[in-house]
Amino acid sequence: MRIVLFLLLTFSWLFGFEYWQYVDKEYKFTTEKELEQKYETSISPYFYKHKLYHFATPDNVTIAYKIFSVTNPKAIIVISSGRTEGMVKYQELLYDLNRNGYSVYILDHRGQGYSERLVEDKKMGYVDNFFHYVDDLKFFVANYVPHFKKRILLGHSMGGAIAALYAERYRDDFDALVLASPICEPSLLLPSMSGFFVS
Repeated sequence: MRIVLFLLLTFSWLFGFEYWQYVDKEYKFTTEKELEQKYETSISPYFYKHKLYHFATPDNVTIAYKIFSVTNPKAIIVISSGRTEGMVKYQELLYDLNRNGYSVYILDHRGQGYSERLVEDKKMGYVDNFFHYVDDLKFFVANYVPHFKKRILLGHSMGGAIAALYAERYRDDFDALVLASPICEPSLLLPSMSGFFVS
């Protein structure tokens, strides 16, 4: 069974590689080669020229966020970052999304990045309840992200789990959900199948 899965993934990767060669021509993405040249001169300065804002949650935790807006955006994208990731890690993505006509709103989850830590050890990630992340994201979206014809929630890793829980609770807030390697265990027909696919 694992061999079949490996073959399917390999075929999918090969097909996807061919497909993206054509799609990339429509969009402006920073390549690995360009990243070396552009990080210090364009990407990093672009990130830091955008103001860092803060808001206080209803339970009085200070959350940091940034807004990367463009004129007449194709859509608004809200980013929910992964475990131990701050918005600083997303500099290239923010730059590329703006270049391709998307406005982006990003926050650092409580206990991460520029947001307030909940324990004395600043290197330790801690949250009282995982749903506090969802509550923070809802407060951010409700108060700081404008209503728009198309809003997309993008989540990576832990941020993907937060985004999935958010979409389950607040179905009408976003038009699309994009999850990259979310820390979600799929609930399949048999528990043993879930273990097979996530191991």
